[in-house]
Amino acid sequence: MSIKIGLINPKMEGPYPPLGLGYITSYLRRYGSHSYEIRIIDGNTCADVKKEVEKFNPDMVGFTGHSPQITEAVKLSNEIRGWRKDIFQMVGGVHVSADPINTLKRGSFDLAVLGEGEATFVEAVDTFIGGERGAIKNIKGTAYLEGGKTIINERRPQIDDLDTIPFPARDLFDMDYYLGLSFGVRGLVRSGVTSITSSRGCPYSCSFCGVNIVFKKVRQFSREYCMAEIVELAAKYNARSLYFADDTFITNKKSVFTFCENLIRSGISKKISWTAQARANLINWQDLDMLRLMKSAGCIQLEYGFESGSDHVLGLLKQNKVTVEDNQRAIDVTHKSGLRTLGTFIVGTPGEGVEDLEMTKAFIRKNLKKLDYFQTFICTPFPGSPLYETCREKGIVEADYFDEAEKRERNPGIAVYTDTIEHDIVVEALKYLDYLGLKKVRLKDKVIWVLYHLVKGNRDVSHRDKLYIFKRLHFYFSSLFRPAA
Repeated sequence: MSIKIGLINPKMEGPYPPLGLGYITSYLRRYGSHSYEIRIIDGNTCADVKKEVEKFNPDMVGFTGHSPQITEAVKLSNEIRGWRKDIFQMVGGVHVSADPINTLKRGSFDLAVLGEGEATFVEAVDTFIGGERGAIKNIKGTAYLEGGKTIINERRPQIDDLDTIPFPARDLFDMDYYLGLSFGVRGLVRSGVTSITSSRGCPYSCSFCGVNIVFKKVRQFSREYCMAEIVELAAKYNARSLYFADDTFITNKKSVFTFCENLIRSGISKKISWTAQARANLINWQDLDMLRLMKSAGCIQLEYGFESGSDHVLGLLKQNKVTVEDNQRAIDVTHKSGLRTLGTFIVGTPGEGVEDLEMTKAFIRKNLKKLDYFQTFICTPFPGSPLYETCREKGIVEADYFDEAEKRERNPGIAVYTDTIEHDIVVEALKYLDYLGLKKVRLKDKVIWVLYHLVKGNRDVSHRDKLYIFKRLHFYFSSLFRPAA
């Protein structure tokens, strides 16, 4: 028996394909017991997801959803149910793993896949095809509604050997679109950039992050697996630069050495450049040789979540496991190695004071020459993170995230989630640091980005606003006339 399955990625501004759906697809192709016609319907690359679903006319649909996508997923789910009541609907991803009760109540989903989804999805699909509707309710790693009550089943054990998961099914992505994008800030101002993961999970528990809701322990794909995937990306898709989306690429330093040596020995390091995320308290002066080896292996940049120039705020965000001294050392070592440094910072953390905010500004100004790029974000709580629970207890956010999302929609503008600094002070700090960060982007790179959007911007569904390019032009070039510090 053959079945049509539509996998839906609700629109979410970003330059990388939804690898989670790619892994789900490839795992089903390899381990499923039936014949499937699968289509990934990507809100980033098609203008009307519902029309694409109707055109495909699937028997089943599966949604993925981070918190910024979940309201769109719920809306689409209800529209699909109104169009065809017999389509079996599933939802997975970080948000539903953190909040299955409200997600199931709001949408028309028959089943929620919680945690790591590959094996659970395959079992659910094949059980559905076999006509065993009752058995679906007993699948580990799922939740469902029954009589208005949410039933949450036992969690499924995670996949120990990640190499048993085939490469993501990139043949179902619009790779021409993703590889054709041009980047304006994060340091890869060129086309031919895509994402890859070499591990799952993170050994840390930052207050703003919910990764541990999905991945309970850290596991790595083998370096042989990663090498083979990189070779395929270069040969099949003509990828020229890779962004490693691992939460912390350098957790296993011995593995980093092996990986870099393999890249150099194979010669692929001369064809592919790459960037990765690191963590400040894991970098010491003894790691200088490792960072230099990474550079020889094609790495051009390490990205750090420095978050703040205040030890008090770092304690709130990173559970006192990272200090300003750690941040400074990471900048100094990375700069010495010849790799570029990209830092991200957070303002508006609950518990942050005005003096803490000034410390962050001062830290950035002090390191302006060594920070090749930096970006600043508002501290934003999402379900699954300790920060969201803190904000909920303080009444800063609604108890139900969907109520909070509706409130944000009714009140456009920059939302701030702190009860210790005035809204306008946080917003002014964000704007000041945004302009300061833009000064780090070369004029040449700004021009490349502008030309890209003038020529190809109509393909970028997330930027359909006709005034977008002019707004960005004003923002980019007004930064030239702002004071440097």
